[in-house]
Amino acid sequence: MKIQIKNFKNISDFEFEIEKGKINSIFGISGCGKTSIAESLLMENFEQNVTIGKDVDEVDVLIDGTQPNPELFRYYDITTQNNLILEPSLSGEVYSILFGDTTQLDELKREISQLTSKLELNAAQIYVFKNEVEKMSREFIGKLTKTGDIPKSSKLSKLTDDIINIQEDEESLKLIKSDSSEVLDWKIKGITINDKYKNRECPFCGNALDNNVIEFLESLQKITPKNFDIIKNSQVDFQILKVDKPKDRTDLQCLDKFKNDLIDAYNKSKELEEILLFINNVKNPRMNPSDIQEINVSDETLLYFDGLKKIIDEINGKISEIKILMGKMIREFDIAVGKNINDLNKYVEKLGIPYKFGLDDYNDDDKTAKFKLYHKDDSNKNHRAYGLSFGEKNMLSLILFLLIEDDSILIIDDPASSYDDFRRKTILDIIYQFARGRTCLLLSHDHVFLKYSLLQFQTSSKKAVDNRSPIEKNYFTYTGKIYYFENLDTPSIKEVALSDFKPIESHITHHLSNIKENSSFYRKIINLRLLAEIKKYDDSEENNIIYSFLSALLHKKDINEINSLLGEKGYNEQGLIRLINDKMEFDLVQVPNNYTNIVDYDDFTLFEKAIFKREYSTSESVKDELNNLMHLNDSLLVQLNPYKFNLFSLYVYSAIINS
Repeated sequence: MKIQIKNFKNISDFEFEIEKGKINSIFGISGCGKTSIAESLLMENFEQNVTIGKDVDEVDVLIDGTQPNPELFRYYDITTQNNLILEPSLSGEVYSILFGDTTQLDELKREISQLTSKLELNAAQIYVFKNEVEKMSREFIGKLTKTGDIPKSSKLSKLTDDIINIQEDEESLKLIKSDSSEVLDWKIKGITINDKYKNRECPFCGNALDNNVIEFLESLQKITPKNFDIIKNSQVDFQILKVDKPKDRTDLQCLDKFKNDLIDAYNKSKELEEILLFINNVKNPRMNPSDIQEINVSDETLLYFDGLKKIIDEINGKISEIKILMGKMIREFDIAVGKNINDLNKYVEKLGIPYKFGLDDYNDDDKTAKFKLYHKDDSNKNHRAYGLSFGEKNMLSLILFLLIEDDSILIIDDPASSYDDFRRKTILDIIYQFARGRTCLLLSHDHVFLKYSLLQFQTSSKKAVDNRSPIEKNYFTYTGKIYYFENLDTPSIKEVALSDFKPIESHITHHLSNIKENSSFYRKIINLRLLAEIKKYDDSEENNIIYSFLSALLHKKDINEINSLLGEKGYNEQGLIRLINDKMEFDLVQVPNNYTNIVDYDDFTLFEKAIFKREYSTSESVKDELNNLMHLNDSLLVQLNPYKFNLFSLYVYSAIINS
């Protein structure tokens, strides 16, 4: 895949290739623009990310000549890390991680579903019935008491009480039958709307009220008008419940029959729950088959649904067959889920993290699941993702990221920025274990990833196919391009080979052997002084005097002053040069009188120029950075060749070329 990026953030014009189906690595120091590469491929907000001084229409990102589709990529960074660990549902992604290949499990579920298919068809009707019962309960009867009656606080009880209160008042009953609750409410409120009623006057027209009217109005005070509208305004489909609404809402006998019919429907709904529970249980691979019993629902309830009794009788006759299939299903579930979770937890344990993954919940129909992440010492297995350290979250989320099965191109940005070498190696092993076969772009400022990938690739390539370990096979098969990326004047990329990783002493010695005969004396001193920086740790008298001599030359001390100091130590220039040639295996000539007159250093590498510029820098911060290079403070072990790869920041680079 050929990738081209122009004018995106700090990348002006850049082009490189990665191999499809392999793990490709780009290494670079912090701030060089590795994350910009990722963001450009994800097509992140070009208007805000356009290179300063350029227009948005000058931004161009191409893969094999066409604009990339951001949906083709999955990106791993800190945001992804939090989403993966702190949100344990992840829809179907977690299902694929925890369940893996469910072919056999799905087949067993299909066989059980065939046995119960007729019952499942009736489940829809049962759910409709239960839905109407729930509405009816809210509108009329509430939750039944222990004796099976409706509570006094229910709306139907309050309506009944209102009817009882005015049962002997024919005028009130007549009014209720003919008027709406709004009229009743209007008449009742008239009693208190002003002071006229107290004086036996109509509160609205002012006419005198006789005793019959007053008795009638005071009778209405005993009722709540809105109670009389609950049946009329009901949203319940009484036809589904097979319940008749009362023809006369003031007739206590009609109300009592209505109440009993509603209670009967409520009880039937509770009975029908056994059918729904059975359907759910036989589809649940975690259900113990011995807990599956015959469905027991009264004939009266079954008559609510045509043919349901015959279907249940058939199901009850197949209980043994269903239990056998469920036994197979639970074993297959343990194989599919148990193995995947065990494999997942092996990596967690290998990383030294005291947590475990477990299946929390799942929906088999939708292929969704939730996991819980609990401490291994927690017997209650409570989800504790928020208690993880940053490093633990990083490693666990990376495992989940890699285990999600899809065809995406994976971009992994600095997955192991703050770990010891062992954990970095383990993390890289995990990437090779789970990303295999997918195109992966690994961005890092970590040398370990490069060294280990190249070392494993070379080691495995020297072995016969049958003698390679599984992890060696992964490295041999899936190692793609390995690059060093630098972004100084312009972005550039160089392929890295295992031979580029050596002890710093080897790099210096090799470079010294290749310096041209006509190279300046001072250039040779720079490199010999670097070599002496390593050898001084032997702390012998000879190494110390060599170090002091070369340091004096590096600092451009006067040759007479240097010879005077050598004399005090019992040495002379000729003898010390012979010692250097012997110890460092390098043919150094006598110090020229004009050795400090450096006119042309175009043949210097940037690394050598950095050492040279150190002697001229007036900025303390720049000098500190250059001292780190000179004294090899961070490079005493195996590292990339500093003569080939520029391992310093843009700040240091600017100091080198501008001072």
